[in-house]
Amino acid sequence: MQMMLRAVGPPPQGMGTITAHASFDFLRTFTYPATVRVTHIVLRVGRSSLEFEVVLARNDTPQTPHARGRTVVVWMDYVAGTAAPWPQAVLEGFWAYLSAAP
Repeated sequence: MQMMLRAVGPPPQGMGTITAHASFDFLRTFTYPATVRVTHIVLRVGRSSLEFEVVLARNDTPQTPHARGRTVVVWMDYVAGTAAPWPQAVLEGFWAYLSAAP
């Protein structure tokens, strides 16, 4: 996830995120050409997961959603093949990144 890389840099060896769930409901069509604004809203921070609402809208009409969805990312120990608790440094970097976002 590019957002995580920007927030905290490369993850520790053998650790990182996976997309555990992604779904969208399209409400309106996009027609070419269109610049799309993707907004992630943090809904829940779990022990090893983050849940986001995702809204897609045209850049020229950002108040009119064209799609709504939900994604869940999970912090993984790739070696063990299991979810792992978020490292404190990752959470702090993530929140600092979100706080600085426009």
